Amino acid sequence: MTEGEEAVLIVKPEYGFGECGRPYIGNEAAVPPDATLYVYLELISWKAVSYIGGNRTIIKKTLRRGNSEGQQTDNQAVVRVRLIGKLQDGAVFDQRGHEGEEPFEFMVDEEEAIDVLEEAVLTMREGEVSLFTIPSQLVQDQHVVVPPGSSITYEIELVSVVNDKHPWLMSRAESIEAAVEKEKAGDKLFSSCKFLRAYRRYYKARQIILSCFQIGEIDGEIKQMLISFAFKAAECASQLQRFEQAYHRYREVLDYDPGNVKAQEMSGQPFPEASLGVDTAAVHRGLEVLILFLRIMCLASYMTPEFSEMRLKQGHKYHGRNIFVPPIQKPETNANQVVPATPTGQRLTIPPGTDNGTTNSRSIQSLPVRP
Repeated sequence: MTEGEEAVLIVKPEYGFGECGRPYIGNEAAVPPDATLYVYLELISWKAVSYIGGNRTIIKKTLRRGNSEGQQTDNQAVVRVRLIGKLQDGAVFDQRGHEGEEPFEFMVDEEEAIDVLEEAVLTMREGEVSLFTIPSQLVQDQHVVVPPGSSITYEIELVSVVNDKHPWLMSRAESIEAAVEKEKAGDKLFSSCKFLRAYRRYYKARQIILSCFQIGEIDGEIKQMLISFAFKAAECASQLQRFEQAYHRYREVLDYDPGNVKAQEMSGQPFPEASLGVDTAAVHRGLEVLILFLRIMCLASYMTPEFSEMRLKQGHKYHGRNIFVPPIQKPETNANQVVPATPTGQRLTIPPGTDNGTTNSRSIQSLPVRP
């Protein structure tokens, strides 16, 4: 359902009160045996709740959805936020951007804010307001004492987002230069054992190149760059115990160099149990826009005229522009089908004669509906 929508749920007796029915309870009417129930619903409002973070231990509740035309926070975006941090007892320990104060500005994934704030902002869109509940073990702020077993909350409003220049707006020379810079930044982070940040740099370097070069345009030099990015990203993923991501990066190496012995050995290893229950999407947080663009590019490559002609020769109805939907016969009306009751509280009678020529009639008892 969507906000403001009204609906009627039809509940068969076996899923309601069955053969026993239900007696009067206070002001609520009795339900006779074998009664079909009609539940009238109106969705006034809803708040989305999700679990984020490395082990899905941060609870996110969306209080106000972001602007439909606003930007989603990318990795290394410059953001401005208003926030209020509270302990479990309601005491405020952090408040920025309120009471006439300028919003707090920082660059995401550059250690200008604590990790949980960066992780939170990477899931938000411009204009969004969300409440994040964070367990004590994830709080690294030395100025905040959080009792063991408790949690803190951050209410964050994402005021503005300024993302990096998109790769598809770069020239090829600019894309190569940008990718090399991302790789160098990843190397520094890797040497400091900051594997998550390093992975995101290597992966973004890969995406910059793939956004600017078609598959047939990847020469030896570009191929070696992509192999380097994939190997380094795989090592970061292994250190983070994101073994599924590591496997995909090693398989990517084999796409460019099928004879690579190390990639063959590493991709052939089974996933350790430590990878279960881990938020594997966390390593790609803030890179969703680029991932979507690459998927669109891949889809477009499958919709060329040559591919469409080949599929037509193979007997496929889809020819690249319209989707063929075969005609579907209208099913015959079942005489025993439950028909929704009108909101009158009266008995509903199905008139004799239906689409399949039956002449049966029956009545259904509906619950009284409050006017």
